[in-house]
Amino acid sequence: MSRDVLDLIDRIGKQENKITEKVFVSPVFYNTRIATSVERIIYSFDIKSVEPGWYKFQPVNTKRARMIGKADLDEIHQYLQFLPKVRLILVFKNHKAYYGVPLKGNKHGFEVSELLPVYLFDDMATDLSKIICRFDGANLWYDSLDFSGDPAKTDYLIESLKKLRDPKWVKYTGLTLEEKIAYAIKHTYEKKISEESKKTKLQRDVEFAGGKFLESKERSDHIYVTYEVDGAKFSTIVSKDPNHRVITAGICLTDHDTGRAGDTDYDLKALVSVIREGQRTNQIHRNIIL
Repeated sequence: MSRDVLDLIDRIGKQENKITEKVFVSPVFYNTRIATSVERIIYSFDIKSVEPGWYKFQPVNTKRARMIGKADLDEIHQYLQFLPKVRLILVFKNHKAYYGVPLKGNKHGFEVSELLPVYLFDDMATDLSKIICRFDGANLWYDSLDFSGDPAKTDYLIESLKKLRDPKWVKYTGLTLEEKIAYAIKHTYEKKISEESKKTKLQRDVEFAGGKFLESKERSDHIYVTYEVDGAKFSTIVSKDPNHRVITAGICLTDHDTGRAGDTDYDLKALVSVIREGQRTNQIHRNIIL
C-alpha cells in the first residue's frame, strides 16, 4: 500500500474523531437523513423527524446527528451562497412546496416545460413571481425574489388571472416564453378550481333543498343543471353568477292570475324546494328545455 493512501486513511481517521465537534447547517423538508462535507468528504447522518425548516446540527457519531437549534438568516445565506442559482417563475403551491417553471438556458438542463418543486419558500413568494433558488444536485431551495425583471408584467398577468382571461388573449410587450407557459398552466389550474367550486355550490344548493344533484354543464352565458327530486329527473338553466338565479326552471311557474312567468323569482335552492312541494301536491307541469 502506497504512502499516500496510508496518509489519507490516517487523515480520515483523525477527521472522524473530531467530527462530533462540528456544527453545520442543513435544510430539512420531511427528510430524516442529511449530509455535510468535511475536508471534501461527504458524511450522511440520520436525524429525528422535525418540521420543515433550516436547522443547525451536531454529529453524535459518524452515523447520527442531533438538532441543536434553528439556523439564523446569516447562516442560511452563507449555506445558499455555495450552491448554484436557478431562476424560476412560480405557478402554484401544493403540499408546502411551490412549483415553478425554470427559465430556459439554465446550466442544469431543466426544460421550460417542467414544473419544478421549490422548498422552504417565505411569504414573499407569490404566484407568477420570479424567484432565485439554489440547486444542491437534488433539490431546489428558495433563496429570494428576482428583482431583475419588470414587475409591471407580473401585475398584468395577475390581473389577467383574476379575470380568468384566456391565455391566447394575454398580450403584453416583452412577455417571455416562460411567462406565457407559467400563465397558461396557472390559468388551467385556476379554471379547474373555479369549475369545481361552482359544481360544489350547485350540488350543495340542490341537496340542501332535498334533491339529488346529477350533473352540470357550463355554457357561455348559463349553466345547465340536472337533478332528481323524489326520484323524478329535472333540468334547469341557471345564471353563472354566484346566486345561480333561475333562467328557465324546467317546470311551469306561471302565475295563472296574472299570466306572468315566475322563473326568475327563484334561485336554484328555492326552486328545488318548490318542486318538492309540487311533487307532494301533484302540481308539477314540465317545460321542455332544448
